[in-house]
Amino acid sequence: MHTTSHLSYLAAVAILSLSLTALVMPGTTRYESGGLLVVATFPGIEGDLATILCPGDVLESLPPTLDPHSPALRPSFIKLLEKADIVVTMAHTRADQVAESLMGEAGAINVERLAREPPTVSGKAGRHYPIYNPLNYAVLMEKLSLALASARPECRDHYMENARALATRALAVYWALKDSLAGSKAVVSSALIVGSISWLGVDISIVLSAGPEAQTTPGNLLEAEKALSTGAIAVAMVDQNGTPIDRASSWLVSKAKKHGSQLILVETPFSGTPLIEKIEGVALQALMISGNTS
Repeated sequence: MHTTSHLSYLAAVAILSLSLTALVMPGTTRYESGGLLVVATFPGIEGDLATILCPGDVLESLPPTLDPHSPALRPSFIKLLEKADIVVTMAHTRADQVAESLMGEAGAINVERLAREPPTVSGKAGRHYPIYNPLNYAVLMEKLSLALASARPECRDHYMENARALATRALAVYWALKDSLAGSKAVVSSALIVGSISWLGVDISIVLSAGPEAQTTPGNLLEAEKALSTGAIAVAMVDQNGTPIDRASSWLVSKAKKHGSQLILVETPFSGTPLIEKIEGVALQALMISGNTS
């Protein structure tokens, strides 16, 4: 990493707080395994966390089939939160609220106020999956490794080295491609993947769906197709096999092909693929579109 980039990263770590925080439960003891119990209140980051954790640590997360916004969480998941040494939370869902209430006010952070690179649409900050942005991902790795090392000092080197390796990969992507699509417009199929491309500098003028259950409108579709016909990039959410995951994404892929639009396929944040690999996948597609082959 270049010196300037490294210094920029250190500065970012010092000042950034994400739309996602690592919370350390006060007064807890070691989990039954002899290691730490780490719980994520959302799916999709298990592969990354498993890379960092030390032998004996246990990782649990809310399954993709359960909505973290639901007011009724399963008692079994609440029990996990009560036992957890560290909770990783998005800080705005019902699951996050329960986690933060269990650990007290000391760990509660107003992440919307403190975030520096949230997902943005037409200049407005959003909440969905901010760690699809590689800089935010790198900062999470730094914060999480410090929390883990504090809770289990004998594994400090393991946590720090593995988290640093992931952060380095994310930052290599970030510094190479930051704002590389500036000046381009984009139509995005879902708000869940806005964070995956907003850091590229692209102007996201249209988001077809606000979430998994949200419906598109005829007016929105007409506006989106007009944008595609005039050169906008299509950004569609897909599964691990590259298949559009919802109606909005299927529609967008079809219209992109019709108009010969540039297309970026973004794997759903809730899949089992490690997030760092998904970030790199988006970056490779952006690199091809930007024409930067250096």
